[in-house]
Amino acid sequence: MLIGTNWLLGWSHTSASADEMIKRRYDSAEAFKPVLEAYLRHGVDSMTIKAMAAGRCSPYVGLTFSWNAIRAQDMVTVGAFTPDEARILAEVGCPAISSHVGSTVGGMKGAKSGLTLEEATQMSQEIFDAAKAVNPDVILFAHGGPMKGAREAEYVVKHTDAVGFIGGSAAERMPIEKAVLAATEEYKAIML
Repeated sequence: MLIGTNWLLGWSHTSASADEMIKRRYDSAEAFKPVLEAYLRHGVDSMTIKAMAAGRCSPYVGLTFSWNAIRAQDMVTVGAFTPDEARILAEVGCPAISSHVGSTVGGMKGAKSGLTLEEATQMSQEIFDAAKAVNPDVILFAHGGPMKGAREAEYVVKHTDAVGFIGGSAAERMPIEKAVLAATEEYKAIML
């Protein structure tokens, strides 16, 4: 099972107060470690597990901590926001790396992004190139930003070295929003 961890980065997609509570609760790598261990114990591969590195410690320390906490698992994908992060992850032995070009746009609570799909694709390939320079056998995935559905995922996979796409909000939140809105419209159409 692949999931995102936007909530650990402080994005609950619900309210500003929930966002602040999340940031306070998981303000260090040590506070985050039990959550990560629980994910892995229950078979959840959390793609964006480097949340503790987001402004809380240096990227190298955060990425190394993340990988050392999870490396005993069979398969883990870690998101890299930059080519330097991808290089570090490949150096410490991470077998699968995903580009992470920002929170997914779209839906009712989606992020705003100025990135075009072409720019996100180019950024992803730069991340992949950095990882492959260290480990040519690394498994690559794409995620985030304007990659908000199957068409966008297909475009990125066809135009980069990615072998797949990690959906996050594109595969969970947005489809649920569409289904709930469609069901609500059906009920609204009932004549009383």
